[in-house]
Amino acid sequence: MAKIGKKWQLGIGSLLGKGMTGPDIASAAFKRAWRVYLLLHVGVDESDQRSVALDYFIREQCEAGVTDVEVLVVEGLKYLRRLDRPEAGLPE
Repeated sequence: MAKIGKKWQLGIGSLLGKGMTGPDIASAAFKRAWRVYLLLHVGVDESDQRSVALDYFIREQCEAGVTDVEVLVVEGLKYLRRLDRPEAGLPE
């Protein structure tokens, strides 16, 4: 039986992150979270050390089994918020 649907409907899964591999999921989540963070914190440089910490955090979450990009973005932003607290400091 032939597939029924419009061209835009057939590609919707890829837009939602379905079929992505672990590294792809981590990369997409990192890019999205970092972009949002930079929009909210205008004075932060794009190459700030927090980006390295965020990338590491998101990859750890993926390795622990989290595969939903949106969940990773939200958790990544919450992680960055914790790093912004004066008592937190950056991981070494």
